[in-house]
Amino acid sequence: MTLDPDGTRVRRDAHTGEEVPWPTYEEAARRIVQQRMDSPGHRNNLLNPEVRRLACGTVLSRSALGGEVIHSVQVFVKLASRR
Repeated sequence: MTLDPDGTRVRRDAHTGEEVPWPTYEEAARRIVQQRMDSPGHRNNLLNPEVRRLACGTVLSRSALGGEVIHSVQVFVKLASRR
C-alpha cells in the first residue's frame, strides 16, 4: 500500500508497480468462502449436519512488514443432545 500525492491509499503490484484495485466486501467474502470450501477440514465443518450455530468474524490488519491482511475466523457449535 502506498499513498498517492493527494493522500489516497493505493495498492501496487510488488513486481510491476501497477495499481491493483481494492477488493469489494463481496469479493473478499467470496474469496474467504472459496478458500474454506477448498480446504477439506474447513469444508467438513461447514457441511457438518450436526452444527446448529455458526459465528463468523473478519478484520483487516497489517502484517509485520506493513502489508494489509484479512483475518477471518469461524466458530461452529453443536448443540448438546437433550436427555
